[in-house]
Amino acid sequence: MKHLVRPSTWPDLNTAGAEVMHVHAHWKVLSTTTMPEPKPFERLPGNIKPLHYNITLQPNLVKCVFHGSEEIDIEIKEATKQVKFNTLDLTLRDIKIRLPSGEDLVPASTEISTANEMVILTFDETLPIGTAKLSLSFDGELNDKMKGMYRSKYTS
Repeated sequence: MKHLVRPSTWPDLNTAGAEVMHVHAHWKVLSTTTMPEPKPFERLPGNIKPLHYNITLQPNLVKCVFHGSEEIDIEIKEATKQVKFNTLDLTLRDIKIRLPSGEDLVPASTEISTANEMVILTFDETLPIGTAKLSLSFDGELNDKMKGMYRSKYTS
């Protein structure tokens, strides 16, 4: 950036006939700033369909936390070793899938992606086509982020 100022005569503010100062400026602006790429939207896969939810919530309004449990009747449309579902800011525990035979399968790994707000359960065995029951327990914080289960105040 280069500025060049050439006054033909510095103006005398007390003189009505003061000449105008000439200003010449040259700017060269280069910018490499770009907008961040938007997070790609990822839909849950269609190989597992939730049929019915049974959810229990136990909020503690004094400690601003909550505990819960969930049983989801699911339909497995394609044999798979992975189950994906949405979650954010929860601690998950006691995760299992009960097959119609009564056999309980526990995931070999649980991967939580905060960026995608998703959890991926991976099982050693392939989940067969048919119905099953996914059950889990969870703990969370009643936060003030206006997302999930949150706390707010009302004044009148």
